[in-house]
Amino acid sequence: DLLLIAPATSNTVAKITNGIGDTMLTNAAIMSLKAFVPVYIVPTD
Repeated sequence: DLLLIAPATSNTVAKITNGIGDTMLTNAAIMSLKAFVPVYIVPTD
């Protein structure tokens, strides 16, 4: 299992890095990281 986020803005990457889960996408990424699921982020900026 893995989570792929593509494309991701710099704002989305910053929110995931700082643990701000205010959208469904950032919340899913944060929960995946806590469950040790690999998260691949493809930036768009």
